[in-house]
Amino acid sequence: MWMMHWITSMVPTAAGLPDSDNAGAGRRPGVDLDFVTVDGGTFEYAPSATSAARSFEYSGQAECIVDRRGNNYPLLADERGRIMLGPTLGAADLVWLRRAWNDAQREQPRNYPLVRAMPATDAGFLDSLFEVLAATAGGPGTWVLHLGRRDYHVESLLEVSALLLKEKDLSDAVVDDPFGHSYRPARLSRGRLALTERHVVVYRETGPA
Repeated sequence: MWMMHWITSMVPTAAGLPDSDNAGAGRRPGVDLDFVTVDGGTFEYAPSATSAARSFEYSGQAECIVDRRGNNYPLLADERGRIMLGPTLGAADLVWLRRAWNDAQREQPRNYPLVRAMPATDAGFLDSLFEVLAATAGGPGTWVLHLGRRDYHVESLLEVSALLLKEKDLSDAVVDDPFGHSYRPARLSRGRLALTERHVVVYRETGPA
């Protein structure tokens, strides 16, 4: 069982996050919140508390469940054994979360192909992490692929990758995501992952679209 990483309510709120935005220990997850879950080095975006809990089978399984405000939540079982998010434990360990995200991107480029330079502030890091995971999961919004003189408007990153895998030369390709970020796509061609992930396209941020 993976141990959950948290900072209890006795520790100050995450740096860069205003106190008014931090729910504080003991508050239950709001119905309007979305979450990022981490389990075994796997990051997933969850649009609600229900969907976050649905990804797990038993209490205490997740390494971290964090909302956009930087609050960390435990997995609990109700009287019927159903898994749910419990009241927040306080501020999440964002130093650990950054490190885990860097490791996940390095080791799992197929699952996390959008590569951004993450902001230094905790609030900026969380905003960017949520955007990247929501976009990768196929959230709403239009992607634009600029390929020479051709522009393609598609609804998911998977569609972008499918188009790019048909191309021999990606040197003039630029991709704009739904959040206004631009990327240069490239095939994974070097390093120890290239043999098994040679058909993976990774996207490195270049700046605003």
